[in-house]
Amino acid sequence: MRVLENQLVTELKAAMRDQTSISELFEYLPEIIFFVKDLQFRLLMVNDACVRLLKASDKKDVIGKSGFDFYPKLRADAFHEDDKLVFDNGKPLFNRLELILDEQGTMSWFSTNKLPLFGKNGKVIGLMGTTRNLGKAEGLSQFPPKISNALEYISENYKSPISIESLAEISHLSISQFRRNFKKVFKMSPLQFILKLRIQASCNLLRSSDDGLLEIAEASGFSDQSYFSKQFKQHIGLSPGHYRSKYGY
Repeated sequence: MRVLENQLVTELKAAMRDQTSISELFEYLPEIIFFVKDLQFRLLMVNDACVRLLKASDKKDVIGKSGFDFYPKLRADAFHEDDKLVFDNGKPLFNRLELILDEQGTMSWFSTNKLPLFGKNGKVIGLMGTTRNLGKAEGLSQFPPKISNALEYISENYKSPISIESLAEISHLSISQFRRNFKKVFKMSPLQFILKLRIQASCNLLRSSDDGLLEIAEASGFSDQSYFSKQFKQHIGLSPGHYRSKYGY
């Protein structure tokens, strides 16, 4: 297996135009997360920023592993779906925007780019990519003003009840227009988006605090612990308790 992985790394490096410095370049750009994956979604090259993102202590703890080794299934599946698009189509994916909540509950947007790598036979043998934290302001600027107004409101009020009517009013759109515009941008409804944000907030709290499930449910915007536990397991693939045992600090 090690010989095979070494061969893959050699071929992947050969697929890059500047195989001597491209990976080293990203060590001097600590705000940029850099990675190279093979067709089995395994990480074969990373920079230190990627190691920190994955909360690993050394590159050797990351190389040869996939997203499933670091993230719950639902989130790893989303990463792999984008990877598979690049592998299947042989075309790059640019500026894929994803909303992430940090440990303080602050909304930040991350932008990811993925480019296919081709072997000597012209077939895709992997990909290389970058991810960058855009922060709140720059991230919101990526969207039409009417949608960004609603996103800012959601980011500041996701712990409280949010109605579609209020979001449509903030966006100066009718309810049907707002739903249609929002779904066009995010490929999900506004309510699904808010639920995803609340699930992220609960993941942060489960990892970093000793609060009980009721407190975490309320702090994440869920008014009912039973509903919270049901939605959490449906989206993450684990119960809140099992998630905390596996990913807690």
